[in-house]
Order: sequence, then C-alpha cells, then structure tokens
Amino acid sequence: MKAFRQLPLVAQIVVAAVILAGAVLLLLSFTRGAFLHPSLLCSLVLLSIGVHTIKVEVPIGRSSHALSIGYAVSFASLLMLGPGATTWVTMAGGWAECTFRMKSRNPWYQTAFSMSCLALSMEAAARTLAWTGGQGLVGPADVAIRSLVASALVYFLVN
Repeated sequence: MKAFRQLPLVAQIVVAAVILAGAVLLLLSFTRGAFLHPSLLCSLVLLSIGVHTIKVEVPIGRSSHALSIGYAVSFASLLMLGPGATTWVTMAGGWAECTFRMKSRNPWYQTAFSMSCLALSMEAAARTLAWTGGQGLVGPADVAIRSLVASALVYFLVN
C-alpha cells in the first residue's frame, strides 16, 4: 500500500483533481435539493451501503472480476430524488465498496478517489438524462426509456 506522497507526481495531480471535483459535487448538492426528502435519502444511503458491499463474481476468460450492483440504487435515487441527493447515495456506496469485504485495507486517497469517480460518473449520467429529455419518474415512457439507456451508457463509459 503506497502512501499518497509515494505516487508519481502526475498520479498525485490526477487523484487530487478527481477528489476535488467530487468534493465540489458534494458541496453543490446542498444547493441542488439533496436534503428535501431526508428520510428517503437516508434509506437510499443505507441501501446503497448495503448493496455496494455485495459483489458478484463475473468470470471473464481465465479470470473473474467483481461487479457491484450498487449502481441500480444510484439510478433509483437519481430518478426519485435528483442529482443532489444522488451524490450522497453514490458516494456512500463508493465508501462502502472500498471499506467492507476487502482483502486488504485501501489507503484514504484510493477510497476518496473511488467515491469521487462514482459521483462524477453519476453526475454525467444525470446531465445526460436531463439533456435527452428524461425527467425522473414523471416523463412519458418513450422518452424516459431512451433517456435512461443513454444515461446508463454514459455512466459506464465515464466510470
């Protein structure tokens, strides 16, 4: 496990920039209605923490990779509560994914980087959802389905 200062300078800059961008999203969430429905937000945060600790092994070739199904909770949060609250749900899930059921403990910067990456990916998905005409759970199905597919694709590409 490398200390942050032991990383190459370019890696330190990239990691710090992503963590800073995640922190900015977290601060912006206060102005984007993150806490309008506190009980639902708390429920989704707890669900995200729980689901992000479940990892499904996917065999690919001779090896296998872990897949977290937690993004489904993040998308549900996006559709129900919007991007402000979803930042909290996604970051909580990222923290859980990096903290629980790990073979070895992650350094702080790796956890913060992962949390921020997930939040930035979900932010890109939220912007794609809005850009393609999606309105959460209140739009017509023909628009909502295309918007969801587009935003899910962007989420996975950015992530």
